[in-house]
Amino acid sequence: TYALTGELTRVNHLPADIENTDTHGKTFNTAYTKGDGLWVSVDGKETEVAHSEAEGIVYGKSVHRDEFGIYKGTFWSPSGRYLAFYRMDESMVTPYPIYVLDSMPAQVRYIRYPYAGTKSHHVTLGVFDAQTGKTVYLKTGEPAEQYLTNIAWTPDDKYILIAVVNREQNHMWLRQYDAGNGNFVKTLFEESSDRWVEPEHPAEFVPGSNEQFVWQSERDGFNHLYLYDLSGKTPAQLSKGAMPVINFYGFSADGKQCFYQVADETGLNRYVFSTDLNSGVISRLGDDEGIHNALINDAGEWVLDVFSNTATPRFIYLYRTVNPADRRIVFGAKNPLDGYSIGLTRLLTLPSPGGVVLNARMILPPDFDSKKKYPALVYVYNGPHVQLVTNTWLGNGELWMHRMAQEGYVVFVLDGRGS
Repeated sequence: TYALTGELTRVNHLPADIENTDTHGKTFNTAYTKGDGLWVSVDGKETEVAHSEAEGIVYGKSVHRDEFGIYKGTFWSPSGRYLAFYRMDESMVTPYPIYVLDSMPAQVRYIRYPYAGTKSHHVTLGVFDAQTGKTVYLKTGEPAEQYLTNIAWTPDDKYILIAVVNREQNHMWLRQYDAGNGNFVKTLFEESSDRWVEPEHPAEFVPGSNEQFVWQSERDGFNHLYLYDLSGKTPAQLSKGAMPVINFYGFSADGKQCFYQVADETGLNRYVFSTDLNSGVISRLGDDEGIHNALINDAGEWVLDVFSNTATPRFIYLYRTVNPADRRIVFGAKNPLDGYSIGLTRLLTLPSPGGVVLNARMILPPDFDSKKKYPALVYVYNGPHVQLVTNTWLGNGELWMHRMAQEGYVVFVLDGRGS
């Protein structure tokens, strides 16, 4: 790391053969895995937290096939003293062969993949105390084949919140556990659906509060923000309407406002919004149609708005949250393809059964003649969390598609339902 003096200071010396590093932002305590075991480096001293007892026992790595927003297996407490970590027992899961073709001769590598209807791995959550060296496990109980997702610490290091999902993935319980002894404290609330429940974001605590937190939920059909309280207070809905929240940016330093990105009703554009946590007043920051991605300073006073649409490669604006109309251009990108004969991008919509309007993109040859027939290339990549068509530079089309348009093809993409 660099101090303000410009001098380089080594805060940790880690082995070369490690993976899954997770460094606390203030203490620089670092967790990492060696093989299937878990280690930490605290004040430059290496300590083994957990050693894999047998093949199929894994510590400190992502679990549940990276579903439910899971992308790592360790979680430092706010102070950096405690480390929560996953322990996964996948010894009961059937090995699945993966053929590695980039070696001579080809080799077979096995992964443990839980097929639908077969045994799945068992996951628990441990808490390591970096001061005492002791570990406790949260008493998450039965059934063993459940999903422990979206781990969050309370700001005072005392409790851990877990979104527990059943194997059928149609019921979720947000549960509170005592990080000191592992005891179950209470269920804060439940969500259920006759189809699918998918929590993907941990609780975000309001600055200065050990009680209030923001939770994301699709309970009304769209992903929205809700302000909860550990005491069980009725939640307040912070975002509303047919515009789902895409990204949660955080809070102002005083905890009075939260900032987030939403998709508009068309699904093509992204806008930055703020909500006053006390009054519930919702404000939109910026009006230009296109994709707005925001970087907001810690105080919640200034916004760097990274903007793009089909006609704009990239502009970066700077403005105050209280007056987004008074903005100045920090950066304006020139067209990087100026002088090249690329395809003509068209965004369009198509109706589907049930009245749902689907977004599509068509890239036409540079010299397109509407009186002629052209071969068509239909590119398909679809499903939940996959969106290919947006109002961003080139309509989010890739350059190889423009190459095909140069060769005389019409390239067509359709976003399906759920995208």
